[in-house]
Amino acid sequence: MSTLFFIFMNILGSFLYFFIMWRYLKDDYEHEKILRTGFIFLFLIYIFGLSFNFLIASSISPSPIFRPQGFWFFGVIMGVFLAALIALKPLKIRIIDLMEAQIPALFFLFFVVSTALGVINHANLWIISIFLYLFFFILYFVLKANYKKFGWYRSGRVGFASLASVGLYFLIRSLIALMIPDMLSLAGRIDAVISFAFAFLAFYSLYNLSKN
Repeated sequence: MSTLFFIFMNILGSFLYFFIMWRYLKDDYEHEKILRTGFIFLFLIYIFGLSFNFLIASSISPSPIFRPQGFWFFGVIMGVFLAALIALKPLKIRIIDLMEAQIPALFFLFFVVSTALGVINHANLWIISIFLYLFFFILYFVLKANYKKFGWYRSGRVGFASLASVGLYFLIRSLIALMIPDMLSLAGRIDAVISFAFAFLAFYSLYNLSKN
C-alpha cells in the first residue's frame, strides 16, 4: 500500500509540476518544447536522485559529519543542472525563463514527494521539509508580485523571485543542517557547507542581476 501511495504521489507531483511550468512558459514557447523540457527535468531528477540514493550512498560509510541517507538530494540537484544545460542550448530556452518556471514547479514537486515520504516513514522531522517546500513555493509568488516595489532592486529585471527564494531556501537548509543534521532529507553537517555555497551563489547572482 505504501509503495502504491508513493507512486501515486509522485505521479500527482509530476503532473502538477508540468502544469506550473506550462502556465509560465505557454505564452512564449511551443507546447511541445515545454513538455520536452519538463520530461528532461523529471527524468534526470529521478534518475540521479535514485542513483545517488541506492547506488552511491549505499556504498559510502556514514561519519560524524556525513549521512549517506540524505545524499539523494544532491543527486537531484545534479539532475536539475544537467537538465538546465540541455534546455538552454539544444532547446533554446532563456535562462531567466527557465529559472522562473522551474523554481516554483520544483518547490511544489518536492512538497508533494516530501509529504509522501513523511507519511510512509512516519517521521516527524519530515514536517520541517514539507513546511519549507510549501513556504518557499508560496514565497516565490509573493516575491514575484512585489519585487518591483523594492527600491534597492533598481534593475527591476525578472529573476528576482526565483533567485531570492532559492537563496533563502539553501540558507535556511544550511542552518537546519547545523542544528538537526539527522533529518532524512539532509546529508549530515556537511550539508550545511554545501547548502551555504548554493545560497551564496544564488545571492551573488541576485546582486549582479540587481546591478544590470
